Amino acid sequence: MSAKPRHKHYFRCHYFFDGKDIFEDIFICVENGKFEKIAPYNTINKKDFQEQIEAVYLLSPLFTDLQVNGLGGVQFNNDPSLECLQIMAETQIKLGTYYFLPTLITDSTTVLKQACEAVVQFQNENGKHSNIIGLHLEGPHVSIAKKGAHAPEHIRPMSQDDLIYYIKTHEEVGLLKLTIAPESVTLQQTQMLAEAGIYLSLGHTNCDYETAIAYFNAGVKGVTHLYNAMSGLSHRAPGLVGAALTHENLNIGLIADGHHIHTGALKLALSILNKQANPFLVTDAMAPLGTSLAYFELNDRIIMNEHDRLTLEDGTLAGANVALPKMVKYCQDHKIASPIDILKMVTLNPLNALGLNDQDFTLKENTAANFNIFNENWEQIDVYIKGKRYN
Repeated sequence: MSAKPRHKHYFRCHYFFDGKDIFEDIFICVENGKFEKIAPYNTINKKDFQEQIEAVYLLSPLFTDLQVNGLGGVQFNNDPSLECLQIMAETQIKLGTYYFLPTLITDSTTVLKQACEAVVQFQNENGKHSNIIGLHLEGPHVSIAKKGAHAPEHIRPMSQDDLIYYIKTHEEVGLLKLTIAPESVTLQQTQMLAEAGIYLSLGHTNCDYETAIAYFNAGVKGVTHLYNAMSGLSHRAPGLVGAALTHENLNIGLIADGHHIHTGALKLALSILNKQANPFLVTDAMAPLGTSLAYFELNDRIIMNEHDRLTLEDGTLAGANVALPKMVKYCQDHKIASPIDILKMVTLNPLNALGLNDQDFTLKENTAANFNIFNENWEQIDVYIKGKRYN
C-alpha cells in the first residue's frame, strides 16, 4: 500500500512574527497543514529545494478581534442566528482574523437572548476550538448621554434578573464580555459579575474620573473603544479617558480606522498604554465590511457608508468598516507604535485580555499553519489556513 503523499511548502520570511517576538530571515516548512520546521534561514541545507522557496516580507499569526457587530453583509443585531454567525466567521477568516467575539449592541431583551443562544449553538456545532470564542454584549446597560449609535429606547439599568441571566450565560458561552456604564450598573452588581468571571469593560458612559477608578477597583478589567462615547480628558476633569490612561493593568480597545481617533491622540494613548496596560485594536465592524454595501439598517435607522466611514443621518459614527490588517497598515504608516507593538495589538494583547494562554496561540513547530502574509508596504496579500491559501 503506497504511503500518503506529503505536501510541503517552503517560505523564507524577511520578518517572522510568532505572536510574541519578531525574528529576521526565518525559514519555514509547512507540511500537511502544520509548521514542520521554523529555523534561521542560514542554518538550513537548501540544496534539494532551493527553487521551491517562496520569499515573503512578513508572516504573522491570524488576528483576534474582540468587537465585531457584523460583516459580510450581515448584522448580528438584525439577525441573531447561527446562520449569521457562520457568515461572520467565514468572512473574518478571509480578512485575516480568526478568533473573535461577535458583538451585540444595545437591543431588546428578546434579541439579546437570541444572540446568546446563537453563540452557544455555534460553539456546540464547531467544538471548543471554534473561532468564535465567546460573546460581547455592548449594552443595553450604558448611558443615554453617551449612547453614540445605540438605540436609546433599549438602554436601561441592570436588574437582578439580568445579573442572574448574565452569570448563567457566561457559563454556557465560556467567555462573556459586558460593556457597561456606571449610570446603569451599580458597584455591587459589578462586583458580583466580576466575581463570576465575566469580563467587564466600561464604555458609552459619562462617568467622572473618580467613578471610573472605583469601578476598576470593583473588578472592571478594561475600556471599550477608548476616546469614543465616553467622558473625555481635560486638566480639571480627567474623565474616563484620564482614568484609563493612569490606571495600570487595564485592557484597552482602540479603533484605528482613521475616523474614530486622531493620529495624535492614538500615539499619545499608546505611548502610555504600552508601558502599563494591555492595548488592542478592534474593528467595531458593521455589515458592510468585506462587501460593497453603501448603506444598511440598524434598529430602524439607516447607516451610510461613505469612504469607509459609517454614520447615522445626523453624522454620528456608527461602527467601522476597516478590517484589522488595514488598521495594522494604518498604524505602521503613521508610526503609531513600534512594529512589534502594533502586531501584538491584534494577536497577543487581545488574547491576554481574555485570559487565554498565549502558548496555545503562538506560531511554533507542530501546530496548525494558520497565518497572514504581508508585503513590504504592510499590505496583507495572503491568508493561509492549515497550510493552504484561503482566498
